[in-house]
Amino acid sequence: MTTQAEFASLAQLRLNDHGDALERFYWPVVSASIPSYEFFWRNFIVLLTNRVDPSALDDWIRVRSGLPEEYERLLMANYSTFYNIVVARAQLAVGSNEIAERRFYHPESFFFFARACIENFVDLKRRAQKLLSGGGVRCKLPGISDALMHEVKSYRDVFAHKSHLGRGSHYGRGMILKRDHLPKSDNEFVLLWSQSDSLSIGDMTDTLHLQLDLWNKLAGVLESTWCKLAEGFEEFRVTEPFLKVADLERFLPIHGTVGSKVIPSATNSVAASGTQVFPELARN
Repeated sequence: MTTQAEFASLAQLRLNDHGDALERFYWPVVSASIPSYEFFWRNFIVLLTNRVDPSALDDWIRVRSGLPEEYERLLMANYSTFYNIVVARAQLAVGSNEIAERRFYHPESFFFFARACIENFVDLKRRAQKLLSGGGVRCKLPGISDALMHEVKSYRDVFAHKSHLGRGSHYGRGMILKRDHLPKSDNEFVLLWSQSDSLSIGDMTDTLHLQLDLWNKLAGVLESTWCKLAEGFEEFRVTEPFLKVADLERFLPIHGTVGSKVIPSATNSVAASGTQVFPELARN
């Protein structure tokens, strides 16, 4: 019978050293907000990669060949969720810098990545729940509130499909219409620029403050979910059906040198060191 002790060597792994280039690049920035992404990655995701194969060389971080599609799809959904949440975070740093330098900030990028994050999160949750249920593991996963989903989608849809939003020239570039003033359906138009210009300051909101609030709420849901996934899949990984279908039994116990391979990025030296620095977000 397989026990958790056979996975003990996984404790050596750290995203700062053993993640791929993008994970190493962004992890120092977001680790305080979504630490459980690393727990889930370490507890389960790495088992689907060549990291557990002591003979793997340059393809060490790649997906192991021969995995059933549902496991690779889970891995893809998980990584895509992470990708979009960290790139959305990067847009806030860009915006803060551009506004501080009195240049143009294009806020639509944040909403595109935030919406993509939500879509991949929904896919991740669905796939994870199906696998856990099939393995007899009971795990209730958090969900994103309708209010948060609708707010992100409302702004994304306007920027993607409607005319350019009026900003109210006397309030500055850093302001954006509150959600109440956005179209309620695909058939509605955005406010005329003359209408936007006549709105009071109470009808506008600071763009970066809005986006930071949305990001923190979304990151909070992801953190809670990755925490539950880490627990659920730790239980799932010792089940015989998973071990057989994932062809993992031949790699148990996980080799003791699993943490000794640190492969620097061939294209991004910063990614290997994990020292990327983002400017402080605007507070005012």
